[in-house]
Amino acid sequence: MRMRELCPACDGSDCGKCFSVNEYEIKRCATCGTMFVENLPSSDELTAIYSSQGYYELPLDSIQRITDENRRRMKVIQSIKPNGKFLDIGCAHGLLLDHALQNRYETFGVEPSLKNAQAAARNNHIVFTGSLEEFVANNNDKTFDVITCMDVIEHISDPKAFLSLAASILANDGIMVVSTPNYSGVIAKLLGDQDPYMTPPEHLTFLTVAGMIHLASRCGLKIMRSRTFGRPIPAEVDRSIKRYIPGSLRFLRPVMQPAIYFSFWLLNLMKLGLEQEVYLRRSGMP
Repeated sequence: MRMRELCPACDGSDCGKCFSVNEYEIKRCATCGTMFVENLPSSDELTAIYSSQGYYELPLDSIQRITDENRRRMKVIQSIKPNGKFLDIGCAHGLLLDHALQNRYETFGVEPSLKNAQAAARNNHIVFTGSLEEFVANNNDKTFDVITCMDVIEHISDPKAFLSLAASILANDGIMVVSTPNYSGVIAKLLGDQDPYMTPPEHLTFLTVAGMIHLASRCGLKIMRSRTFGRPIPAEVDRSIKRYIPGSLRFLRPVMQPAIYFSFWLLNLMKLGLEQEVYLRRSGMP
């Protein structure tokens, strides 16, 4: 069993245990607040998770939410870097790449799932099946103008090595976009070990905003823009009401639902929402 003692975001050593989830010990860094799994899963455990039937299947309302988020992201990306080579790390079925291709980027993906990679490739994207390490080893002369990494880094046991490797193939004037659950957020703090993203051994690193800043700096990157985003889909709202609201109060559901949506809008306005999204450049670039 591999163990992590230092904070994967800031390399801090003052880290104490805060939760035990699914038999995995979660530690919190006193410096940046990032949490992480101490006793890392084996490669066999991870293979079992990501090769399980149905792991990558999503309900239609989740796909619609992702589509809306990708449409918003593309507007921001285009305003900063309107053309060039576009790489999505962990591209899944290629939903973000579809938007990039429609906006005339040259699209590439990295995806460990063969089934997903084949689905994305059918939509005219160049997709490498395997890990980022394998992709870089096979494409060591390529750089990319836009690199995206959506909801991937929380799965990584060594996010500094991962992000540094991604930065090594970023063009000098390129941008990188990273999203991950926000553990500076109000919901994450309220729910603690009951947070829906606290799912070891699937998720291994739980970054705060401060943790992301430290991590980016250690990888030679600077944050040029940041935001939080995310709101639950109707099915998630219903599940949350059933899980967290006493049965005697559920008659208030018609009032609760709009109140919940308004709360998430307000949290995002205050940058305290469910997920964080950062736009990165190489340090030293304007």
